Amino acid sequence: MVRGFGRALFIYGGKHISFAENFKAARKNRGMTQKELAERPDIDRSSIAKYENGNGLPHAKTLHKICEILDITIDSLFKE
Repeated sequence: MVRGFGRALFIYGGKHISFAENFKAARKNRGMTQKELAERPDIDRSSIAKYENGNGLPHAKTLHKICEILDITIDSLFKE
């Protein structure tokens, strides 16, 4: 198992998972800009940009909130 925060790439059992790419795709699929997502409580635009650039991961509470807003599962953000 390898974890890395550069580009938020994870390797679990040989699977490459990119949170950053999945998060950005989910936001765009909902037709939301970073600014629109950041207008929601507890989410700021600089953090969204950081997550999409692969420079970090949200805390569990924020991750749950993002998934509620985007109407997706947490698992979908970590799929290959």
